[in-house]
Amino acid sequence: MRGRSWGNSLRLGAAVAGAALVAAACSSSGTHSGSSPTSAASGKAPTGTPVNLVSINDDTGTLADDEAGTNAAVASLNAAGGLGGHPVHVTFCTTTNDPNKAAVCARNAVSDSSVVATIDSDTSFGTQIDPILQAANMTSIGVHALGSADLTSPVSFPVVGNDFSQAGAAVVAAKLLNFTKISVFYPDVPAGAALPPLINGALQPYKVSLLHSVAVPLTAPDLSSYVTTACSGSQAVIVAEVRATVIKVVNTARQLGCSAAMLVPGDVIDAQTIQSQITSTDNLYVISSSGQTGSGYSQYTSDMQKYSSYAIRDGNVAQGWLAVQLLKSAASSLGGNITRAGVTQALDSMSSWSVPGMTPTLDFTKPQTAEGGNISREFNLTVTASQYSNGKLQPLNGGAFVDIFGGSS
Repeated sequence: MRGRSWGNSLRLGAAVAGAALVAAACSSSGTHSGSSPTSAASGKAPTGTPVNLVSINDDTGTLADDEAGTNAAVASLNAAGGLGGHPVHVTFCTTTNDPNKAAVCARNAVSDSSVVATIDSDTSFGTQIDPILQAANMTSIGVHALGSADLTSPVSFPVVGNDFSQAGAAVVAAKLLNFTKISVFYPDVPAGAALPPLINGALQPYKVSLLHSVAVPLTAPDLSSYVTTACSGSQAVIVAEVRATVIKVVNTARQLGCSAAMLVPGDVIDAQTIQSQITSTDNLYVISSSGQTGSGYSQYTSDMQKYSSYAIRDGNVAQGWLAVQLLKSAASSLGGNITRAGVTQALDSMSSWSVPGMTPTLDFTKPQTAEGGNISREFNLTVTASQYSNGKLQPLNGGAFVDIFGGSS
């Protein structure tokens, strides 16, 4: 399978860059609570037994993102009466980038009978976690599918395909922007080597292949030479990096006079980050795993404004919010009897689910056949694209979803 876990390269880059912080965190407990039940808008708080959730996350620089969207969605849900009258509570268990601690998070979750599912887990340790969840019939709702375990486990229910969004960026460059000279800038780690073949596979229907594939050492003190190579002759450069490096790459490119379009990942870059930290915003495109139009997006922004003080609105934040919406949909068919088995059965039978403007219609009853069937649980292989202009992200093509492996039709 091409590029089955290239997304882990970004996470590894962040983990290595923050090694000192991680080491300090490893000696402390990795578990803490999220939003407390909120009084219902009607004035009557949910009074049933709590529905408990666990979110398992690595310490790779996006913890605040992961928690913000989930917490806001849970607070909104509780304000509307919870799930079937039950208050919802989420606990965050941090792996501190340790596979053994990841397994402990999973075992603790399944051993607590009040925990009905994991939610918005963002970890590279699916190999350690997923078998434990599967044995307990516990679903992983809205998981960030970052490796082969998450991409094939029957308990994985991702809502976006962020592991493939950079291939989607290449399709946007070729299909929507009509570029033929496209390059990619990515971390020089073993998992990162899978990215260029994945992108070239997605570009094949357009008779385009990458012009430059520039692997950058995590410890490179100066990015100038790498940026120069990526920009040379390129119409577009895909920046497949973590937030801090994306900002540095784009700023360096413009300082060096590179006018190529910069396609940056919406999972870590939003309009506020661009406005405050990128010095030249011309020809800048944000490629996102979830959409930013429609009634669903309006509800998301409303919930974030009402229930969160977190300023960033990137794709990682949105993914946490979306995961809770999927749980809400599954629970709606269960009445007040919300159990692990019930949630699993409801999700397995869900054939037409969407959040308008944020996801296409997803069918969780059919395995994904793209990439030779090796990503059977990746139900959403689309991206959306926006151009930054006048302080806002302006959706391209009306915010339509772009099929990553759909070909040129």
